[in-house]
Amino acid sequence: MENRYIHHTLIIIIAILLVLGTTQGIWAEESNSSEIFELELTAEERGNETLVTAPSPPSNDAGSGITLHEGWNLVSTPRTLDKNANTAKIFSDVGAQGHSIWTYDSEKGGWIDLTQDDIIKPLHGFWIYSVQRQWVPLTYNSDPLVVPPSRKLVSGWNLVGLSGVHDATARDAFLSVRKLWTNIIGWDEEKQGYESSILNGGDEGSNEMTTLKTGNAYWVFMTESGTMAALDA
Repeated sequence: MENRYIHHTLIIIIAILLVLGTTQGIWAEESNSSEIFELELTAEERGNETLVTAPSPPSNDAGSGITLHEGWNLVSTPRTLDKNANTAKIFSDVGAQGHSIWTYDSEKGGWIDLTQDDIIKPLHGFWIYSVQRQWVPLTYNSDPLVVPPSRKLVSGWNLVGLSGVHDATARDAFLSVRKLWTNIIGWDEEKQGYESSILNGGDEGSNEMTTLKTGNAYWVFMTESGTMAALDA
């Protein structure tokens, strides 16, 4: 299991390295996907250090928005956004210091550099840089009949946003694909480094009962494709 995990991790690093030619978003001055690659590579070079438990960042007040910390943030929208406020324009006031906003296309294996017209969907994760701690207000879809979203996760690494306005255990958050994921890795915005790897069926303290933070996103490794259902519409 460990060797297969390392093998797939190396594959995604190589894939990231090959995608440096993506189109720059409107926030970027000299930004390209290598800035995210450096974050990934740094995490791999630390080796077992990623298994050391790090303090979790405070929960986002996801009832009305998300909090960005100084530096890189790995975030998601907990619910479906209103159709008039569901594009990357919601981050237009963020002081990104020339950095692009990035998401990862698991099916094609490449980074996507957002423009302001790109739709921000729940269950997707986004890398956002901020020069300071900042609050980003969100306007959710208020239709009581809106169908909870779902998303296809593919074999290998997926960048997945936690759905729902409340924290949830990894078991509950990924209940719809409970037999298909092996590893979940979060990002500590305050320490600017990866949190401990959560293992499906792992030892106490690093297993599926670990709490995931609403408003955050996570790297999730899947052994095969499956459809993830949201916890909230």
